[in-house]
Order: sequence, then C-alpha cells, then structure tokens
Amino acid sequence: MTGILAVWNDCTSGAESDYERWYIGEHLPERLGVPGFRRGWRYEAVSADLRYFTYYEVDRPEVLASPAYMERLESPTPWTRRTMKSTFRNASRTVCELTATFGDMVGSHVISMRWGGYANAAAMANLAQGLHELDGVTKVQVWNAAQAQTPKTEEARARGRPDVMIGGALVIDCVRVSDANAVCARLAAIEHQDGLGLERPPLVGTYAFLCMLERNAA
Repeated sequence: MTGILAVWNDCTSGAESDYERWYIGEHLPERLGVPGFRRGWRYEAVSADLRYFTYYEVDRPEVLASPAYMERLESPTPWTRRTMKSTFRNASRTVCELTATFGDMVGSHVISMRWGGYANAAAMANLAQGLHELDGVTKVQVWNAAQAQTPKTEEARARGRPDVMIGGALVIDCVRVSDANAVCARLAAIEHQDGLGLERPPLVGTYAFLCMLERNAA
C-alpha cells in the first residue's frame, strides 16, 4: 500500500526567503534521495488555517521508518536544524496510508480536509468518489493515519513543540481556484453529517500548487 507523509505548517514571518531556499535547494532533493520516496508535493495556502501543505508519496508506509530515512531524521543538516528551530512553526505531521484514490490528473489547486480521530472509512470513500464527479475536480485521495508513526527524533526535537497528528484526510485536486471554492461550499454543507463518523468538524483549506519533485528512476 502506498504510504504518505502528510505535513502542514506555518513559517516564521520574515523568514520566507530562507525557508524557500532550504526547501528547494536542500530539503526536497534530500528527501527524494531516500530509497522508497517517489514524489514530494508542495502547496501554499489560498485560504487555510496553516500556510503550507506538503506531502510525500512513498512505496509503502514502512519506508518512513526505514534505516535510511531515520538516519536523515536523527542527523539533520545544519540548515535543517536551524530551519526546524527558528522557522518551521505549528507543525502537523502524520504517516498515512493511501486507502482510496479517484482520478489521476494533477490540478492547480488542492483542498485538504483533515480530521482527528476516527472516521467511517466506507463513508469517506463514498464522499471522495462523489466529489470526483464534480466539475473541475481531477483527483481525490483518501488518507488514513498508519498504525505505526515515526518516533521522536532529533529533527522533531529541534522543532520544540510536539507535532499535531491527524486521523486522516481527503485531498482534492481541482483545475481552477473557482472549482476549489465550489467544492469547499459543497463540503461545508456535508462535513457535519453523522454518517462520516467524525468526532469533531474537520479542518478544510484551499492550497495553490508550488512545486513537485519526482525521484529519478535512473
């Protein structure tokens, strides 16, 4: 089963330039150099509670506990250590499993709907399938938190505050921001339905695509 590392976070105000140089110049290439990592995706908020949304696709969730990956987390570079300590803020980080996907086309904007605790898996899959049928929606993914999560590492300790974890998420690719707005309006009408089994209302945000790095198969 495909694994997902899902990350939402803020950035210290005024440090955006260094943050972008770190992500593009070091962090994404470093992570995609770990065996089992396929792609890394980055987005910035149009309307959301946290400014950045990043996720990594890996061959299986166990990659995120592999010796090669753990070595990176336990031995962060000086730039990563500095970024985690002074720039990376309000982190939400969870190892997930990709449990369902509808469509395969990348959109210019995504909606992330994340929740804590339990959700009805069948109802979420049905919701995802229905959303994929809407105009302007190109792909919908369903993620659920994996049973095994990353232990606290040197990189996590550099962030200071414990990371927030999710129970799962829907990630909805849309062609245009107007399509994303229409989907958000639809979600606002259905997100509190008891059939989804959510313990509390989910957090819904719209994000614009920034960049993607794919592992070189060669």
